[in-house]
Amino acid sequence: MPIRNLLAPVLFLLFIFPPMLAAQTKNESIFKQTFNKYKDVVVRLSNAQGMGSGFLTKEGFVITADHVVGTSVNVQMDYNGQHIYLRPCYRDHANDIAILYPLGYTSGKSEYIEVSYDYLMGKSKISVTVPKIVPGEQIMVMGYPYGIIELKRILGTYKDEVYRYMENVPLYACDLPVIKGCSGGPVFNTKEELIGIAVKFEIKPTDTEYLISYVSPAKNIEQILKNIDKKYMDLIDKIDKNIPGFSLAKNNILKLKPKYISGKNIKTIEESGSEYLVNKSKSGFYVYNDNSINAVNMFFDLYMDTVEKNKRDGPCVFEIYLKWVDEKNFISMKLDMDDNRYYFVYMVNGKEEKKEPIIQMPVVSETMYNIEFYTVDENLGVYFDNIPVFFDSSLPFESGSCGMFFSEMKTMIIQDLLIRIPKKY
Repeated sequence: MPIRNLLAPVLFLLFIFPPMLAAQTKNESIFKQTFNKYKDVVVRLSNAQGMGSGFLTKEGFVITADHVVGTSVNVQMDYNGQHIYLRPCYRDHANDIAILYPLGYTSGKSEYIEVSYDYLMGKSKISVTVPKIVPGEQIMVMGYPYGIIELKRILGTYKDEVYRYMENVPLYACDLPVIKGCSGGPVFNTKEELIGIAVKFEIKPTDTEYLISYVSPAKNIEQILKNIDKKYMDLIDKIDKNIPGFSLAKNNILKLKPKYISGKNIKTIEESGSEYLVNKSKSGFYVYNDNSINAVNMFFDLYMDTVEKNKRDGPCVFEIYLKWVDEKNFISMKLDMDDNRYYFVYMVNGKEEKKEPIIQMPVVSETMYNIEFYTVDENLGVYFDNIPVFFDSSLPFESGSCGMFFSEMKTMIIQDLLIRIPKKY
């Protein structure tokens, strides 16, 4: 081969490879620096459902992926020699984001100690901003793959911004190998800026030449954090303290008798000690028919998959009857899947009044929610997604039946249903 024919590839190697290698070496140095800078505030999270990753913000909140929290009552982490218990104060299922705050901790052999929501404020230097990022830029996720104890860092490349879930949720498409356990871990660019959190790895075939993983952008987190301030957290605390409770000693719980239960288009399944309700049609109900009860605690996990809008005969809703006297007198919590929100309905002598929750979060289908409510005489308290969202101390009815109604659901599953009614309050 003539020498001139070899000249082009040689020049390419001489002039292109060195800058590429230099850039990669520089990025590696930056990522090592970022890792060392933030390794003490990237945390391993655990609950009854598994493991995940998260990070501490300068405001003292812990950010993670919503699916890491699941339907667990709390999430736990070890930090600075303390075993800390966390609870969500905001959850966004569509964007897969959860904001957690500390409830208390144990240390060594010490008893559980309660703390204020801002107990961890100032411990971290991670700030959630809205950095610019361009396709082809190298990125790094920090997390705990497979739930191991040691923090790891994984490198990848940002590809593009895409829209998923109802076609209006922005996510960053990347080629990061988001290994199980890394979900919720912070993702940084080469400027040491947080670009988002790792949320998902695409398991279905795609038309790209790379395996797609997704990052929920920092701009989504920043928008949520703008509203999570002292006033918001004081409101969470106020609702929590006003939710009624009652003694549920084992010998003082009314066992639900089958003759009181009625249902339509619903199937009951018992499996591994848990009760599941599954719908057999687009609409149906499950009601405990006893108008004399004045105190009840209902707890369950709910999965909903709605019928496509163009196939619906009516509104798509899931409604929980909290106090049911008759069709003209009841109180209920309604999940409106057309408007993706929930609210409360007070029907008194045939006149309807809608009451907005004190804390509102978006509601979407194809995800699992935890719902718990207490009613005692004229008092009502509701936890939605394990967050206190509503209370009322002056209900118009002291007693009434409880139950659930659904309409235009393609799939509806109620898991781990628990109805507790004391014989005497």
